[in-house]
Amino acid sequence: MQTGLNSRKTKIIVTLGKASSSVEALVKLLQAGIDAVRITTRFLQGEEREKVLKNLREAETLVGRYVCVILSLREGDIRIGNANAGCQLSLSVGDEIRIVTNKYSGTEPNTIICNNPAFPSMVRPGDKLLVEFGKAIFTVTEIEGIGSFAESFGSFTEIPSTNVEQDFKLERYKRSKPKTLKGQKVVHCKAENECILEDGEPLNFLNASSFAYNTVNNELEDIRLLEWAGPMDIDIIIYKQVRDKEDLDDLLSFATPPNVKRFVGIQTKETAENPEIYLNASDGCSIGRGILGVETSHSAVCKLQKSLVSMCNKMGMPVFISTQVLESMVFNDKPSRAEVFDACCAVLDGVDALMLTGETAYGHYPELAVRALHKICFEAEQYVNYAEQRRLVYESLPTPLSPMNGICYFAAEAVEKVAAQAIVCLTRSGKTAKAISRFKPSCIVVAITDSIKTLKFLRIVRGVYPIFIDSNPGKDNESVAIGLCIEHEILKSRDVVVFVGNKKDSFIEGTTTSFRIITVN
Repeated sequence: MQTGLNSRKTKIIVTLGKASSSVEALVKLLQAGIDAVRITTRFLQGEEREKVLKNLREAETLVGRYVCVILSLREGDIRIGNANAGCQLSLSVGDEIRIVTNKYSGTEPNTIICNNPAFPSMVRPGDKLLVEFGKAIFTVTEIEGIGSFAESFGSFTEIPSTNVEQDFKLERYKRSKPKTLKGQKVVHCKAENECILEDGEPLNFLNASSFAYNTVNNELEDIRLLEWAGPMDIDIIIYKQVRDKEDLDDLLSFATPPNVKRFVGIQTKETAENPEIYLNASDGCSIGRGILGVETSHSAVCKLQKSLVSMCNKMGMPVFISTQVLESMVFNDKPSRAEVFDACCAVLDGVDALMLTGETAYGHYPELAVRALHKICFEAEQYVNYAEQRRLVYESLPTPLSPMNGICYFAAEAVEKVAAQAIVCLTRSGKTAKAISRFKPSCIVVAITDSIKTLKFLRIVRGVYPIFIDSNPGKDNESVAIGLCIEHEILKSRDVVVFVGNKKDSFIEGTTTSFRIITVN
């Protein structure tokens, strides 16, 4: 049995941050087996994003392996931080906390800054606030400086207009001292548990309403990120914090770089209630369990996760799971038993990829977290009932199957009948490899492609191991493909292979017409 990185079917995505942004750190992560990296405004700002991508390209060259690059939009509408970015704040039970919305007021002890200027107007004394999806719980005790506005929010009295030019003489004097912030609103809270707060952690409301999120104008930041992504060779963009179909349509209307896949984040109550609407408009799905657990319930997340993974499997759509996959490894060098069980269950359900967040962005053991997840996924895959998963996918499709689906389905079936070591296919767009993966073969799918863009996207498709080849019509592509598999230690002499292609074994898109069974010489 193969146990190397090329034998693991479930993919690993890491979130980049200060703990994983150097060339040295990225080389270690690549060698540990990552398949994709995620760029987010939560952990990387402005020039930091460009620098880490430059470092990634250098690390890829050193290791000789490309990975998929993912960009997240709307990385949390409401986040907290402190005046000294990157610092931690340790709190005990009963500690008083001040939450302000202006960085110039965030220098006092136990003061944290919220990025949403409307935040003081959203809360009332007695409200519960969740930091990092429940790591810390705050109770609002007082709202200083907001006066009666908080008590009558949503009810406004029309104020007659005034002709300012007639009634007042406006003069501006040169300031001798820094501007004093007048009317600064401070939300006083009490910590309900011991915790250590990191910079940029998400803040959620217990029993959150959509109002609390829609008060933040994300469109400008979205547009700026999409413009930034243009020349940066981004492969996937995840649209998060979607509240309704109109919201998603607005996001999708923004121009994106060519050949970029667009994934939707299922993490809000609205998207979880009618996921088909959002999935049909996208190329893939990212399940954000943190906010999903806040907006629904902890017990509901398990059912939602399983049903969403099953739905995406039947649709042939890549699906990720994120949030607290190996959270304890932020500070510990080993995962907890509960985390191992959680990751195993996701693998058994058929998830394409698991995403590490804090474990690699700011954790103490990013490389160990990746190696631990690799081992967990590989061992869990030995217990997957591929035949049953394939049956469920097959029964969900309309009959008769399309020619390509029929070929890919029977190729996956043939693997178990002839004990094949791999399915090998030629693909330019990635559609053939993705279609084979949909039918859950028990072996890996080696996708030989002449497109670097396709190779990087296939890095996140379950069970697919992409290899780049220069397209040359004069070559015997079948022999070259088998030779590459031997070179990558996937195949050896006398192994049985299912080869999916067409009459000419070319990379021409839409020409998958046959499969054949080959014994390696």
